[in-house]
Parts: sequence; structure tokens; C-alpha cells
Amino acid sequence: MLGLIFCVGSSTTWWIIRTTAERSLNEKLSSLAAKGLPIDDPSTAILHRELTSAQNLDQWLTVLNTLASKDYESQSGSLPIVGNVESPIPLPGESWQEEAQAEQFMRQYAIEVKSLLDISQYNGPVRFPLEFNSVYTLLPYTQNMRAAARILQLESVLAARVGDAEREFRAINGIIGCALANRGEPFFVSQLVSFAIHGIAIRDIQSAAESNRLTAEQLAKLRARLSPFSDIRSPFITSLKGELGTATTALRNPGMQEGLLDKPFASASKLIFHSGLGDRTARKHAERLEAALEIQTEDLQSFLADCENWVQQNDSGSLVRRLEDSLGQYCSPGLSNFSTTLVRTKMSNDLAILAIATRQFEFANGHLPAGLLELESQGLDLTQFHCLDRNLPGYVRNESTTSDSDASRAILWSFEPKPSSDNPVPKLPSSPPPRIEKTRNKQVEFEPLQWRWDLK
Repeated sequence: MLGLIFCVGSSTTWWIIRTTAERSLNEKLSSLAAKGLPIDDPSTAILHRELTSAQNLDQWLTVLNTLASKDYESQSGSLPIVGNVESPIPLPGESWQEEAQAEQFMRQYAIEVKSLLDISQYNGPVRFPLEFNSVYTLLPYTQNMRAAARILQLESVLAARVGDAEREFRAINGIIGCALANRGEPFFVSQLVSFAIHGIAIRDIQSAAESNRLTAEQLAKLRARLSPFSDIRSPFITSLKGELGTATTALRNPGMQEGLLDKPFASASKLIFHSGLGDRTARKHAERLEAALEIQTEDLQSFLADCENWVQQNDSGSLVRRLEDSLGQYCSPGLSNFSTTLVRTKMSNDLAILAIATRQFEFANGHLPAGLLELESQGLDLTQFHCLDRNLPGYVRNESTTSDSDASRAILWSFEPKPSSDNPVPKLPSSPPPRIEKTRNKQVEFEPLQWRWDLK
């Protein structure tokens, strides 16, 4: 009899604990929903719909499906940029062994390239079909967008080699369109893909702007298309909202699918659910994300510090609290690295806009500006272009007269914001960083060469 009473009492205790945790979580979710924040898959899907457009969706899907096919993989594999060849591409004017093969490849996919160029010139975020399934949501078209950006990068390279400025401009603008296409998806990985593609566009803009290959009108269009990437708050908030909407279900019932939990949690998933630990963890996770949404992005240095502080705020209290923290880590976003990538993207984007404005100033005045302050005449608010160390990027105009056609008439520079052993406290160098030989391949979107622009 005592055993029966104990079992009944224990079951009642567990039921009270679980229902209390469930009620507490539901109260928090109701509060978040009242603020217009997503709390589950359906509300996250609504957010995705609000941030995107279905314009030209069929054309996007047709192209991306072709670029994801086995035939395309087979045809592109022996080429740089679109395939597996890692050898650098010579600069315009230099001999390139694979150029004829690359042109033939582009003719083979001319229909797809034309369609991609047409739909990527003016687009914003695209509403690709997604089946929202908590943290297990698949993003096939997000990943396939890299292939679209790569074929346009190859188009840009080939256009530059034959001196076709309009063809090069449309290719670069299309790459920006590919980066914008993923920007409305409420997932950290989607935003990271967008940043990576943006890095490809910046490299091609750098090549064109340094050699002064584009017209004033083309530069103006590219500058306008880059402006969304100066805003890091939008992707930051979008990603956090998506995390808030998709993580709750997985944390409440971590055994719903394989893959979320490693041992020892996987074997204890039922206990986590019935003990209410999952609901308590989900509430705490929601509270932390709600706090992260309040982090401000205007000052880059404060932004990184606040994100790092958020990451470090772990409750080191009771065993139960530590279990909640450990379980929450399976869904917790890598905010430290993500915030650094956001800052890098903005600083790289700012440098590109300043370089474009410098060329616009030259078109308008017949000479390069003596300093960045003169770029205010091109409609720039320079207070929006401060680097991580709160300085403007560096700029110097070469006043010497030289017959060297490769000499820089002006140098614009910034710096890598991620700390390293060589640069533990990143800051703007007082003089331009060393010049690096520029090559064109697909290995890295953000390279040291991007932080120095040599305007010929």
C-alpha cells in the first residue's frame, strides 16, 4: 500500500512539475506573440511570407533546379569558379588557358544565364518554398543559390576580359540579386549564405572599380543595390526571430526526431519531456532571445561587446539550471561568430560604397577627391561609415606624377574586424596594408585584398 501511495504521489509530483513548466512557457509564448514575434512554425512561416516576394518565383526555381542537377555538376566540374578547379584566373589582358572552355560552357547554359540575369537585376528577398519543421527545416534553394552566384561570377570575369562593361555590370548586379534573394529567410544559415554571396559581389566590384571599367550610371545602380547590406540590424533581427519561432518545439520535445541531441541527452529525451525540463529550457531560451532582440547595432564596437556578453551569460546555479543551459546550447545561435560576420559584411560593403562614390566624384569633377569628406557631395552621410574602431576607413590620394600605368592614383583601406594573433585588437592601420596580388577564384569570399582598394 505504501508503495502504491508513493508511486501515486510521485506521479502527481511529476505531473505538477510538468504542468507548471508548461503553463509558464505558454504564458511567455503568449506574451511574445502579443508583441508580434513568431513562436512556432506557422508564425515563422508568416514572418517569412511578410519578408519575401513570390515575383518571378517559377523562373528562380527553374534555374536553381538546373544548376543543382547532375548534368550541370558534370559539365562545370572541370572549370574554375563554377567547378572544382582551384587554380587562379589571370587578370584581364593576361592569357588564360581555360577561357575558350569557359565561354563554351556559358554558351551551353546561355538560356539559364539569361533568365538568371533577367530576374536578378531588381529583385529583393525571394519566397522560396519552405516546409517549416522546427530546427529541422530544410533549405535546398538557399544552398543552391551559391551555384547561381558562381555562374554569374564567371560571367563577370569573362565580360571583364573582353571589355564588355554592360555585360560585366549586369553580372555583378545579378550576384547582388542572388545575395538579396536569401535575405528574407529567418534562418542564420540563410543569412550567412547571403553574406558569402555578397562577398563575391564585392570582389567583382573591387576589380571593376579599381580599373574604372564601369560608367557613372552603372556605378549608381550598384551603389543603390548595395545599400541594404549597410543595414545589419535587419538580418540580425530576422535571424533571431526565426530562431525564436523554430527552436521551441525542438526544445520542448527533443526526442521528436533524431539529430538534435547527442548522448547523454538523447537517451533521456522522454525524461526531459515528462519532467518539464524541456518546457523550462524553452522558456529560458525564449527569454534569452527576447533579450538578444534588444541589442543595438548602430555602434559596431558596442554591438560586438553586447553580443559577446549575451553569449557569456550562463546560469551557473543549481544542477537543474546547468542542465537547462546544456540542453539550450543545442539550439542556441552562435551569436559571437554571427555578429562578427555581420560587422565584416558591413565594413566591406561600406568600403565598396565609398569606392563607388569616389569614382562618382571623379566623373562629376574630373579628379579624385582629396579626402573622404568631399564624398558628402555624392549624398553620403559619413557618420554611417565608421569602422569597428569608430574611425572612417583610410584614404590617401597619390599626388605624384608617374608614367606607371599600374600605379594607384588613390588608395582606400579598412581592416578585418575579427581578432587574430597578429591583430588582437582590430583597428584601422595608419597607412594602407600591404598590396596583395589579386587573383580570381572561388576559394574565399573575404580575403585580405578586400581591405585595400587601389584606384587606378
